[in-house]
Amino acid sequence: MKNPLEFYVQQKTELEKEAAALKRKSLNLSILRFIVFLVTCGLVYFTFGSYSEVIIVASLGFFCFLFWC
Repeated sequence: MKNPLEFYVQQKTELEKEAAALKRKSLNLSILRFIVFLVTCGLVYFTFGSYSEVIIVASLGFFCFLFWC
């Protein structure tokens, strides 16, 4: 059986690595969602004259923002 202090230090190190990886993934996902939001806003702005295109772009952007990212 390991020394409890060694076990604690090892577990702490492993969990800190996992936490750092999850934080990095969360940051990347947040940046991707922000880019999807900006692209959707830009496309809605540029296609504002045609309502059918606005609805399609807004729907696709909304879908990508919620479910893809």
